[in-house]
Amino acid sequence: MKRVFFILTSLIASISLYAQSLTVSAPNVVSLDETIRVVFTADGSISDFSWDAGSDFDIVWGPQRGSSSSTQIINGKRTSSHTESYTYLLQAKSTGKFTIQSATAK
Repeated sequence: MKRVFFILTSLIASISLYAQSLTVSAPNVVSLDETIRVVFTADGSISDFSWDAGSDFDIVWGPQRGSSSSTQIINGKRTSSHTESYTYLLQAKSTGKFTIQSATAK
């Protein structure tokens, strides 16, 4: 059974501006020759986003920047949220265990 195991470190980086956080989502285990979807998401606006895929991966697609905003008014109380994300599709260059590099943003 050909499987490629990807061990992901916890990539939760603090963003100093307004105590925002940057999180990443990616699969823990994928099959050989499977494309990996990696998404970096922040609660709030992102500027100066930087990430290097490293030497273990080829970037097949990306970065694709996305954003989402929502506003709720419940019993006269208004709440708003805004998230931004960067999505990449990666292909491993070989089989084995790999770590996704951390990203930085402001």
